[in-house]
Amino acid sequence: MNRVEALKKKIAIVENTINNVGGRERVSINLANSLTENFDVYIICFYKGNTECPYYINEEVKIFYLNEFKGKRRKAIVKYIIQTRNLIKSLCIDIIIAAGRNAIPIIPIASIGLNIKNVFWEHVTLSSKYIETTNYQKIIFDFITFIIVNFFNEIVVLTDSEKNNYINKCGANSLNVHTVPNLIDDDVILSDGKKKKRERKIISVGRIASEKNYESIIRVAAKVLAEKQNWVWEVYGDGDEKYLNKLIQYKNIFSLDRLIFKGKASDLKEIYSNASLLVLTSKYESFGLVLVESKLNGIPAIAFNVDSGPRDIISDGLDGFLIKPFDEDLMANKICYLISDESLLQMFSDNCYDNADKFKNGNILKKWIKLLL
Repeated sequence: MNRVEALKKKIAIVENTINNVGGRERVSINLANSLTENFDVYIICFYKGNTECPYYINEEVKIFYLNEFKGKRRKAIVKYIIQTRNLIKSLCIDIIIAAGRNAIPIIPIASIGLNIKNVFWEHVTLSSKYIETTNYQKIIFDFITFIIVNFFNEIVVLTDSEKNNYINKCGANSLNVHTVPNLIDDDVILSDGKKKKRERKIISVGRIASEKNYESIIRVAAKVLAEKQNWVWEVYGDGDEKYLNKLIQYKNIFSLDRLIFKGKASDLKEIYSNASLLVLTSKYESFGLVLVESKLNGIPAIAFNVDSGPRDIISDGLDGFLIKPFDEDLMANKICYLISDESLLQMFSDNCYDNADKFKNGNILKKWIKLLL
C-alpha cells in the first residue's frame, strides 16, 4: 500500500438494501463506484433480501449486509443501531452518507461520540408530505426532517428548489445544504445521440407507483394518439402489480392499442436511441432521473411543473415544456404541437445537449469530492 492509498478517507454509504430495482439503489451504487479513486468506499445495508444486486458494482466497493432479511422496522431499529455502530467503529469510517430517510434515526444515534462526519442525502421532496399522507405520517415526516437539519453535518439535495425548501421552510443553515444532482449510468447515454434516427414514439419511464400518476398518461395519450394516428406511446417500468393491473383495466376503457405498457426496461440505451419525446406526469419528484437521462440523449421532455424536479431540469420552451399541474388538456396540446413540427422537435433535441453540462458525471463528481474532502 502506498502513501496515497493509506491516507484515503473511508466512506460508508448506508442503504436499506441495494438488491432492489430502483432509482435510489442505482444512484447509490453509481456514487460508490465513482468515489473509489479518491476514497475507500463501503456500502452498509440493513438487510440483503432474497435477490442479488441487479447493478454493476466496482470490485473496490466493499458491501456489508447487517441482516439476511428485512424485519419489522420498529422491532429491528435498536438492533440496526447497535449493528451499525459496531461496524463503523471496526471499519474506522470517517464519513457516513445516509442515503434516504430509512437511515433516520439510526445513523445519528449510531455515531454518537464518534469522530465521524454525517452527510444526509435526500431522495424525496419535502412537498411529498402533503400528498396522500395521513396526519400521523406528516408528523413523522416533520420529525425526521428535524433530525436531518439538526443532527447531520451536511445535507445533500438534488435540486436548487429543494435546497431553498430546506433553508426557507426548515431553518437549515445555507452553508450546510448542497445541491448535487444524481450521477447517471454511463451505459444509458448514447455516444452518437445526435446521429440517431428518431421514431414516431413517445416514452414514459419510471417505477409503477401511484405517485407517478399513470392515470394522467392514459388520459393524455387518449387525446394525443387520437390525433396522431402514426405515433405510439410506450411505458417502461415495473413495480406495484396491483396498481399496474388497475391501470391496464383503465387503459382498456379508452381502447388504446398504441399505448403499451412494456414492463421493466432491460436496455435503456436502446429505448432512448429511437424515442422522440419523453413525458412525465408525476404528482411529485425529488429529482427526475429519467428527465436527465433523456436530456443527455437529446430527447425533449414534457412534464407537470410540480414543486421540485422537472423545473430544475427542463428549460421551458427550449428543450421541453413545463405544464401547469395537472392540466391534462394543455399537456396533450403541447405534445401534439411539438411532434407536429419536425424542425421544432429537432431544435428542442439539439438544445438538450446544449443545456446538459451541469448534469454530466464529471461535474457532479467534482461536487461530491469537494464536499467530502
